[in-house]
Amino acid sequence: MSDHDASSSALGYMYQVKWALLELVRGAHTRPDQTLTLESLDDIGWQSDSGSVKELLQLKHHKSGASGDLTDTSSDVWRTLKVWLDDARFMELNGPVLSIVTTSEAPFDSAMSFLRPEERDEDEALRLLNSAATESRSLTTEVSRSAWLLRTEAERRGLLSRVRVLDLSTSIEGVDELVRRALGVAIPIGFENIFLDRIWAWWFRVAVDLLAKRRTWIDGLTFHRVVSNIRDQFAADNLVTTVDDSSEYDQQKLMGAHGGRLFVQQLGWLGLRQRQVEKAVLDYHRAITQTTDWIDGNLLQMKELEIFKERLIDEWENSYDDMLNRLPEGATENDKSEAGRELFVSLRDSPSVQIRDKYTDSFYSRGSRCEIADGGTHGWHPDFEELIRSITVERAEPEGADV
Repeated sequence: MSDHDASSSALGYMYQVKWALLELVRGAHTRPDQTLTLESLDDIGWQSDSGSVKELLQLKHHKSGASGDLTDTSSDVWRTLKVWLDDARFMELNGPVLSIVTTSEAPFDSAMSFLRPEERDEDEALRLLNSAATESRSLTTEVSRSAWLLRTEAERRGLLSRVRVLDLSTSIEGVDELVRRALGVAIPIGFENIFLDRIWAWWFRVAVDLLAKRRTWIDGLTFHRVVSNIRDQFAADNLVTTVDDSSEYDQQKLMGAHGGRLFVQQLGWLGLRQRQVEKAVLDYHRAITQTTDWIDGNLLQMKELEIFKERLIDEWENSYDDMLNRLPEGATENDKSEAGRELFVSLRDSPSVQIRDKYTDSFYSRGSRCEIADGGTHGWHPDFEELIRSITVERAEPEGADV
């Protein structure tokens, strides 16, 4: 294995981020007046509205099969204690709960084993740590042990009274299941996986903001609102958008894939700007991808999709006929292109037809109209049928044939 293998560190950071969501889910009910921080005072922290620190968590993840060192002389233990010893806020009599979350097991009869939430023996833990601080000759832990011995017996005892060792904690592979259980009845039946995917996607965005210091904390009330909003998307009159945001797509690749489609040619007859055409192509791609996701995920039935498209077509045909009625007799090509552009914009911006009443992502209706136009039965230009026939004939003629 390479000396530069950083997989363990990467897993540790991911573990910290994922465990933070578990903390938030659990704390949303039990700590409604507190906020969660990430990589601020410690790996994870809880504090009150006034900024008073209530609990700090240090997380230690070890790969499956690897043993973490929680012996009385280990550098891991003494490094953690040093972090807490160095901050006056953590040493106060009514200071925060100090938790160590680790996938390893504290050795039998070690100081850490006596600091588990159950069957605690703080006196024995204190005795063992005092002994290790005095007798160990490790240069690695020397500074930490010295800091420990500089504290009074009462200060050491007070610190240990607030330490909680949560050993044998679930590894990173099992955190998702813990989050699922903690969310409980908030998860809509039948849509468990996609709902959880949405929760995790939201959380990873928040975690990045926390780590980048674009935000300082997240509270339980905000989390409740997010869960409620995501759950509402699975209601009978709503849907959840699963496709990537428009900013995630490579427009050049999309134009390469769809630029030759019939609906794009139809848009060309209107004289639209290139950016308008590109946005229509993006809407089309997202819409057909979204339809596949909904059908595959049993979020949408084919009959409902058919009814939606019939409603789009009905609106389109009425608007198309109105456009023809407004065209003056002997309309020029410019008149027709302009009328087609106006129809395109009018339908594009129309909110009257949605796949479901409370589904408001308008890209889907816009893209679905492009899909309909791609079939050649409907268009925006007053002469779209004649124009389609002309290109169909051109394609059908053998190369080099006399005209």
